[in-house]
Amino acid sequence: MKRFAYIVLVLSCFVSCKTDLTDIESRITEVENQGQTLDNRVKQLNEESQRLSAEIKELQKESDELAKRSDELSNRSDELEASSKELLAELDSLRKRSLDLAEEILALQKEGQALSDSLDNLDIENNLLVEEWNTLQDLINLSQEELDKLEAKINQRDPKLLHFEFLASENPLQLVEDAECEIIGDSVVECRVLNVMSAKSLIPRFRFIGDYVTIGGQKAVSSKTAFDFSSERSLVVYSGDQTKEYTVIVSAYTGLPTLWAETYGRMLSEANHYYKATVSLVDNAGYGGTGGLSETSARMMAQGTLRYYTKQVDWSGHIEWGKNDYKLNFSNAVSLLNMPAHNDWQMVPNVYDITMLHNQTAFYMSEISKLDYTPRYHYVDLMFNGRYAGTYMLGETLDGSSSRVNVGSDGYVLSIGSNTVGSAFATAHLERPVSILYPTSQSASVVNYIVNFVSEAESVLFSSNFADETYGWRYYMDENSFVDWYLINEIAKNQSGAFNSSCIMSYRRGGKLKMGPVWDFEKAFGDAGSTGSSGFIIKNVSWYKRLFMDPAFVAKVKERFAYYYEHQEDILKSINENAQYLKYAIQEDDTKWDTFLKYKTSEENTWVLYQGQVSSMKSWLTERMRWLKDQFDAM
Repeated sequence: MKRFAYIVLVLSCFVSCKTDLTDIESRITEVENQGQTLDNRVKQLNEESQRLSAEIKELQKESDELAKRSDELSNRSDELEASSKELLAELDSLRKRSLDLAEEILALQKEGQALSDSLDNLDIENNLLVEEWNTLQDLINLSQEELDKLEAKINQRDPKLLHFEFLASENPLQLVEDAECEIIGDSVVECRVLNVMSAKSLIPRFRFIGDYVTIGGQKAVSSKTAFDFSSERSLVVYSGDQTKEYTVIVSAYTGLPTLWAETYGRMLSEANHYYKATVSLVDNAGYGGTGGLSETSARMMAQGTLRYYTKQVDWSGHIEWGKNDYKLNFSNAVSLLNMPAHNDWQMVPNVYDITMLHNQTAFYMSEISKLDYTPRYHYVDLMFNGRYAGTYMLGETLDGSSSRVNVGSDGYVLSIGSNTVGSAFATAHLERPVSILYPTSQSASVVNYIVNFVSEAESVLFSSNFADETYGWRYYMDENSFVDWYLINEIAKNQSGAFNSSCIMSYRRGGKLKMGPVWDFEKAFGDAGSTGSSGFIIKNVSWYKRLFMDPAFVAKVKERFAYYYEHQEDILKSINENAQYLKYAIQEDDTKWDTFLKYKTSEENTWVLYQGQVSSMKSWLTERMRWLKDQFDAM
């Protein structure tokens, strides 16, 4: 505080002294000009006095001559008297004029003396001012260093990044069009490059307030310096002794369709609650896709428990959300990626599936099965509130409509072990409660009807004559769906399928209870608790344990397993095709979420690591098929 007061005092003194010196310099200049004028005037008066003195002398001489003439002519005749009087009068006039001139000369001499005295006083004052100036100059010189520091402090600007982009003209081998980036929360720079890239060595163009910028610790020159943006980079703006840091995230188009979702105010602060949003879908980013959607109003909801981004990047005052499950709801039915039009759509993040292939592989097995319906899903890149959010699967919800789980106007879609909000009931033998997913409007009569039917079917299943061809369990349960649903889940060794979570059933009134569609295979195919390729996981749950006591059911299982066993190559081919399709998406998703972090010991290539995981999945599936064949053959 004292230092600040001293600086202010010095500044005040400097400003005051600078003002006084300016006034003094003006006064000195004015006095010097007046002195010069007076000197010139004195010279003129001296010259005039000398001229008048000479004239007086001439007049005096003339007077003397006239007097002499007067004396000489005094005796002249009367005719000269008049002339003599005139001459005498003229002489008097000249004498009077001489006296006036003498007085004027005296006055000018007095004025000259006064001006001379004033000039002497000004010389004295000037000398005093010069001494004061020298004193002030010494003071200024002593405090100049402090003034320079203060001036630098005043002129210092807060560092700030104003704009960041990549131009195709400056990156001709990498970009097909310009990529303008968004500065989010004054801390994150999010960039989306709309073409496939094998590498991310790019030259950025940027504007900022400050002295200079570094990217990744290296000094950056706009439109000149190239940097590797294959991972997040720290951008720092320097201004004097102040700095401002930003995180630059560059995501590139992967060949997948891109879904853009923007919630109002970029808010989505809690799960299981809809937020207003606008949604658009770009199919293949303009490369001929036909399943896109122009910007449309919708509602968006994060389902389940919110996951948070482990890096905790600040985002406009909020912690960034992680890779969550989302549901989209449109006021009017829309078709996405050529799937049948509907109001509700699901986005699956595949958080527990590093290959992102488990669900699609199970869906492929369902497509070649006898199940009535297989959920339709496509891979997309999600851009959520202006930021790349990774690779998702976009597809259909478990709705009882005609284009999905077609159960008629009064049918049911049920889930064993689901956490979905809705009416739920328990049975005597099921490990987890049964939730009613559809219909969503659930009166007491609607709930009671399905509770009674399922309980009755279960009672027959565990009765002594359950295997009766006519009035046994087959009277209530569809055998084909129970067999194929079982085999798909057992082949995948799906942990959730062991009646733990989201085991889906459907029922059309007047018909039979069916298993399916298949759903949620993230924890399968050798991952997340089902690593070994041997061992039953579905066969031992209550209902299926009972079903395997029916020889006819076992024979059906063996028959249908042989079918899947024969189609191994088709299943492996679908895995290879999906893996190749995800080549660039996997790398971008890993950059965003560090999916392969625990598998990396150095700078291994993500695509190579991914291929290793896919190879392990296929090897596991082959071994699993072999083990199951041995088991079923022995039954």
